[in-house]
Amino acid sequence: MKIKILNLFTDGKNVGDNSAAFAAAREVESRLEAQFGKNCEINNVKIDVENKSAELLSYLERESDKIIVIGSGAHLLEPMKNLKEANPDIITFFASHQIPQNLGEYLSSLNLVSFPTHILKDLPEGEKASFQNKLVETVGVAHNLVQSDLDREYDIRRQNGEVPDPSEKIALVILGGDALLPHEINGKKYQYYIKKDAEDLAEYSADLIDQGFTVYATCGNRTGMLNPETEESLHTHRLIHPVTKAEIDYQIDPVSQAYIERIAARQGEAGRESDQNFKFFDFKFLEKGVDSAYKALLTAVQKNPGENLVLVPGESTSMISECCDMVPNQSVIIVPNSAMNPSHIAHVASVIESGQAKLLEPQSKEVSSQITETTTSMSAASKIACRIVDQVERALKPRSATQLISGSEMQQVGLFQIG
Repeated sequence: MKIKILNLFTDGKNVGDNSAAFAAAREVESRLEAQFGKNCEINNVKIDVENKSAELLSYLERESDKIIVIGSGAHLLEPMKNLKEANPDIITFFASHQIPQNLGEYLSSLNLVSFPTHILKDLPEGEKASFQNKLVETVGVAHNLVQSDLDREYDIRRQNGEVPDPSEKIALVILGGDALLPHEINGKKYQYYIKKDAEDLAEYSADLIDQGFTVYATCGNRTGMLNPETEESLHTHRLIHPVTKAEIDYQIDPVSQAYIERIAARQGEAGRESDQNFKFFDFKFLEKGVDSAYKALLTAVQKNPGENLVLVPGESTSMISECCDMVPNQSVIIVPNSAMNPSHIAHVASVIESGQAKLLEPQSKEVSSQITETTTSMSAASKIACRIVDQVERALKPRSATQLISGSEMQQVGLFQIG
């Protein structure tokens, strides 16, 4: 038996969406292997939709007993619809941090859809009912971080002397970034992580240094990404211009620079050198891949559970899910900021309510929702994979009319259909 997983993504863009799709595909592959063992040949193919759009349908022509298409983000709805129209027997799974406004146009082309609980909380019952039995509801979103990747990154940077000794008391501080709005507001497509957010974070970071922590700070690809006035890309974090391919006179983005400068001022006020108990790691796009210390530093936080901290920006749904899954929840502090839209605010509230993290109160800078017990739950990727594998089983082993099936189940999936 041959099963093919078509894992759709866009290279260099939509990092959170790509991570969610890769995570779901990885977990599906793992569960299929456990379910079918050596009797199943699984081919997990990553397809860059932007650069291979012309070849997309050709992947359906290659021999397989079942094809699963996985995509995350509204930009992949149209390619998924095209694939489903070309081959109605494929299983299509779509995920997103937010519900696309045009989802209704594509829902008939999707076997399963997944959204975080906070997105669905205030959804009108009629709209939620339109998902029928297709919905997979999760706390947070799927992500592609696995422990082996974290350990490998940590070992490399530890050998280079870049990350702390396991015994060191540290706080990993992650700057936020400009975030896409669910829909345009007054002609604007984004909300911005501004210099004031970075400076406020620097103040709290300096307080942690005063308390004996060494602060390891880093930014992401969205930090200082856009000009807030024009919404034009500043081409930050790049050595090569993405369009002209010309070399760029590299500089740290203006938002990260504001953070560093405020830290330096506080260090001076305390009579410390600017880099005493403080180190900043910039995020950079390379010719191939990225230069990011995030994974290595997250592993460093793991080395001293209950003592070390990670401060994660509230607008990064993916990063919050990663941190909550990979480090003890006593260590995770979510930091609100200006880039958060109502969806981000609702997500943070759901995470705090579930007991997976604490919240840094914006005004008082006090940490609330003290957690006394470790909270565990099935990850978003695992929950999604269970449903997809169930769809595969139904498709490969259709029920016969002589098999017992409840009336409610007949209504939900149909006697011979996968739903």
